[in-house]
Amino acid sequence: MIRRSWEHKSKVYDNSFTEKYNINKMVYYEIWGDVKQAIFREKQIKNLLRKKKIDLINKVNPSWVDVMDMIE
Repeated sequence: MIRRSWEHKSKVYDNSFTEKYNINKMVYYEIWGDVKQAIFREKQIKNLLRKKKIDLINKVNPSWVDVMDMIE
């Protein structure tokens, strides 16, 4: 997770979503032991309405603190 987050923050991949929209903060994540379950959950979240995504973040991180700052 740390490596992947660093890749996003550093905009390692040209034309990535994080580079295109200048995203530099991770405010929500989930850990899954099974890759198939993780991909399924990612697709579920991507299909949520924006309000539902915001509600999900507010439930676990109401201050919208960059969770990577807590790890570093």
